[in-house]
Amino acid sequence: CAEAVRVTHAYAASPMSQPSVASILTGRYPYQHGVRHNGPQFLSARFETVAEAALKKGYRTAFFSGGPPIFRKSGFNQGFETFD
Repeated sequence: CAEAVRVTHAYAASPMSQPSVASILTGRYPYQHGVRHNGPQFLSARFETVAEAALKKGYRTAFFSGGPPIFRKSGFNQGFETFD
């Protein structure tokens, strides 16, 4: 834990989970990254995620969700070594 990064505040860009997660991962609003609803929409690989930036700096990355399997097809796995 001494080497971990703790996020103490986060604000949702949307009341829906998929656009909110895309915003947290990219630092962009839904109208910018294009994920506006839950469902078949996905995050384009042209957007760099916080996980990709962390990997470039030598950090280890993992994503664990108790949420729906929608995340498997969402493109959110970009930059995560482990995505579950």
